[in-house]
Amino acid sequence: MKKLLTIVVLGQSDGGRSDTLYSGVELIYADGNIPAAVKQAKGKYILIENRTFLFRDVQPFLDALDTATQDVIRFNGASAYKSALFKGVAEKDDCFAFCALAALNAKTVAYFEFAPFVFSSVRCDFNAEEKPLLEVCYEFKRAKSKLSKDVYALVFDLILERLLLFYACAIIDVREGKITADKLSEFDKSLKDEIVLYLALDKRFGGGKLTKIRNKGFKVSGFTCKRYKKLLKI
Repeated sequence: MKKLLTIVVLGQSDGGRSDTLYSGVELIYADGNIPAAVKQAKGKYILIENRTFLFRDVQPFLDALDTATQDVIRFNGASAYKSALFKGVAEKDDCFAFCALAALNAKTVAYFEFAPFVFSSVRCDFNAEEKPLLEVCYEFKRAKSKLSKDVYALVFDLILERLLLFYACAIIDVREGKITADKLSEFDKSLKDEIVLYLALDKRFGGGKLTKIRNKGFKVSGFTCKRYKKLLKI
């Protein structure tokens, strides 16, 4: 059977390829090199994941992929991309940035109500992700006027979801002394150049709550820190 979905798995050590119980799915272990793994992919669509996951109800999802024609398939907390979207994208080892930049090449998007996988929670690494995330924000600002309405909405949501997670994790890290508040403040000032994303982030974060945290130098109480951890399941 043809491969309908390639799942590129990050954080593995063998760098190999594996079949699954589903004949339409292949796994490729990126071993830190995402672009090289994508070039090996045989699937009609590619899902790149740095979270652990369990298969749940995959076959109906594969059946839908078989007849799908859209460039990006959005489903239950993840997205699958046609391999052609990655052509010309600067090679990056950051999972989010590589996928978001590929999404900017898309013309069409579909939203499926399937939940074929159960994903683990994930925590952002501030030092590793700050520059790639800002680059994605910049590229979105540069390209947004040329995007279709559907692709604009997709990439906008992808970036905001990542920013929400990134800020929540960074605020926890400031509280726990893993990064300085100044580092988060510097990132925040850079993000302000992409004002549409900056304002939307504040709104989605909870109607002014992020502004209050900014005014306090990104310092929160232990209670708030625990609440964020509970929400993020970390």
